[in-house]
Amino acid sequence: MSRAVFRSTLMASALIALSACGGADAPATPSNAAPSAGKSALLADGQISGFGSVFIDGQRFDTSTAKVMLNGSQGSESDLEQGMEARVFGRDGKADRLEMDDRLRGEIQSIDADAQSFTVLDTVVLVDEQTVFRGTRFADLAVGDQVAVAGPSNADGAIQASFVGTPRGTADGAQLRGRIAALDETRLQFRLGRVLVDYSAAELIDSPDGLANGDAVRVMGSRLASAEVPTFSARLIKELERDLPSDRVVRIRGLISAIQGEGIYTVRNRSIRITQATEFRQGSEADMQIDTPVVASGRFNPEEQIFDVEQIAVLRRINGVVEAQVEAIDRENRLITVLGGLQIHVPEVVGHAEPEVSNAAARPERDRRFRFEDVELRLGLRVVGHWDGQQLVARHLHRSRLREGQAFVGGHIERLEPDAQRLSILGRPVAVSEDTRFSSADSPQAFFASATVGDRIGALGAWDGSQLNARAIRHGSGGDERPRLDRVEPARDNAEVAQDS
Repeated sequence: MSRAVFRSTLMASALIALSACGGADAPATPSNAAPSAGKSALLADGQISGFGSVFIDGQRFDTSTAKVMLNGSQGSESDLEQGMEARVFGRDGKADRLEMDDRLRGEIQSIDADAQSFTVLDTVVLVDEQTVFRGTRFADLAVGDQVAVAGPSNADGAIQASFVGTPRGTADGAQLRGRIAALDETRLQFRLGRVLVDYSAAELIDSPDGLANGDAVRVMGSRLASAEVPTFSARLIKELERDLPSDRVVRIRGLISAIQGEGIYTVRNRSIRITQATEFRQGSEADMQIDTPVVASGRFNPEEQIFDVEQIAVLRRINGVVEAQVEAIDRENRLITVLGGLQIHVPEVVGHAEPEVSNAAARPERDRRFRFEDVELRLGLRVVGHWDGQQLVARHLHRSRLREGQAFVGGHIERLEPDAQRLSILGRPVAVSEDTRFSSADSPQAFFASATVGDRIGALGAWDGSQLNARAIRHGSGGDERPRLDRVEPARDNAEVAQDS
């Protein structure tokens, strides 16, 4: 196909899956057309939060007969991990197709260890305590490594990673996913976040009704290192998303990227509307700020092109981590006690309903869930959540890999006692000694001279029944609310991330 024909076809806005290898048949109907009776509809669009079959943001979908697609190629459920972003299509509540596309895939260009971030395809990727790693850890990443990233974009265009891992499936080259902005059909370019995409040399554009601003697309190609501005040369562009179905409740999870006013917010590049009828399961509308994570259930209004929220959970910022053995359990009030009195509250799963027949019962080896009901006395437990000064409100539960008697606490320094060489984190006393290793000092005296109340800190050591005797301390500044403590604590078992969030 000549460049002139390619351009004229684009300018006419009549793209029908053009191919340099002889062409491809276009679908009979636009991909964003409403599904007819009996056909698959988009049931959910969000993060994988568990298995047995597959949970998307806490909602279970039977995927026993579903086709799994990874970045456009055939895959299997074993390729999936918690934290990945997926779209579920089906009918009558049963999934017949599950699609997973990497948000970013490519080579790491730079790493900022202090900021717990790295750059791929000129896009900043932020990691925190919620990020699930597969095949690597943040501390092991190196410039030049190939990684796959999932997670929502924040207001600055950076990716808040929910998943980072080595590419799987038939990964071929670098990849970007997002919504088209600043489309220029004369220069044959558009933007995905911070990246300028040049599609003048694209071999395949699979978009039945043409490219348009707001379209969700997967773009494969390569980075143009010689370009004056960050530019991605597209080899393949595929439109991904259908309109949300209006005849059923669906769920959207992501960061608030804009506040439009009068109860209207932007989440995952969609407008969502809060009304007096909206039920808040956690938090309130006053808590809905830029970059706040939310899980919203509701119905899509196709006439106004807005998502009317029926129920929403405002997830409070992660600022506390604890890893220790369970000392007491209050099943009725969903409370767990560790470390001599630290209470952990585990909220109900947002919008979760147990299926009448569990697919995991038939295939228990595929059930990787771990929930409050699985917690037992003396079990090693890892909890990530929000510390409100009285208790830790759990966002995720994990089984701990620490040895018996070992413990870890991470959060902000609440009290310093230099003379006694002690401090307090999450209400727990932490003692340091000449044997304690520090990330920011070479002695306890130097540590206490530089530390201040409010600094981020993580302490790993032995619990003696009254205090944590620190073996290692990771010390950060107080300016950033993300804990960034994973370089002190042991690697976590990502296969057992909790449903409760």
